[in-house]
Amino acid sequence: MWKNLFIICVLLLQVCACNNDIEKKKALMSYLNDYSDVVGHRINTRDSLSLYYTPNGVAGHKGAYKIVSFINTSCGTCIRKMDEWNKFLSEEKMDVKEIIFVAQGKPDTYFREFIDSTKPAFYIYLDTSGYYLLNRHLDRYVQGTFLLDENDKVVMIGDPVSNETIYSFYNTIIHDKVMSE
Repeated sequence: MWKNLFIICVLLLQVCACNNDIEKKKALMSYLNDYSDVVGHRINTRDSLSLYYTPNGVAGHKGAYKIVSFINTSCGTCIRKMDEWNKFLSEEKMDVKEIIFVAQGKPDTYFREFIDSTKPAFYIYLDTSGYYLLNRHLDRYVQGTFLLDENDKVVMIGDPVSNETIYSFYNTIIHDKVMSE
């Protein structure tokens, strides 16, 4: 009898977990529906951008996913965002091997000093002309953060560092391979 009760409990837990996963995936798909203009769009950071900073002097990792975040070099809030990412990555909360920041504009003294003093754990590319997003019809995402698949296509938009829901969506995509279904 205990064995049957145990089996029933395990089955109930699995059903609840499946329902939770289904609800999570529905919420994710609903969220992504609002960004249908960008999901599937290709963002190739090696195209017309110059590499400004490489963490630990190492070349890029190839992995299933990467995160690209766009900032402005003269924006103090954006530079603090890089600091938040450093703390986030030091806690190893995200199973992504390549994090890239694209800094739009020319690096000013504050930007350069921040990079020199913090030694970020991510790559920084420069878009000194400010045309990278504009030329790709992504100019409304001037300070956007994107999760890209292995083909550099957008599968998620939003900042997982400052938003628990977005963080949960990122993990759902990365661990459950939702977008490949």
